[in-house]
Amino acid sequence: MVIDMSKKVISIGLLLVSIAAFVYLLFFTDNKLYSAIPFTIMLIDLTFVFDRSNFITDNKEKYEYDFKQIMKTYYSILAELVEMPDFTGKDIVKVKSFDDLLNIQDQLQKPIYYIRNKNSISFMVIEETIVSIYSLKPNK
Repeated sequence: MVIDMSKKVISIGLLLVSIAAFVYLLFFTDNKLYSAIPFTIMLIDLTFVFDRSNFITDNKEKYEYDFKQIMKTYYSILAELVEMPDFTGKDIVKVKSFDDLLNIQDQLQKPIYYIRNKNSISFMVIEETIVSIYSLKPNK
């Protein structure tokens, strides 16, 4: 399970309490302005309740979602490879996260190449002597 369901329960509980407070302040008090506070909390909470990423329960689905988010956000610096290049004579550095690879890309001002394999997607920044690689896998 990717998402902790207790967060979802807390969010729905907060939504219900906000609705009750909104209705009470709107209809049973003289100052209607106070109803804006629970209404704002409701709107913020609704964005969490209906956020697609909060409904992901399967590792493969999360893997595809993460890849789509990376593509959507960083399309301008990504380039897809047809086949894996030969890295003979280069040092391979495996980085822990995509953010780490972004930091390297930002410092070097080089594109991030990626290639889809059967069980993972490899993102890499290729320098003259070093290749930095981040692998996105379904079991992460």
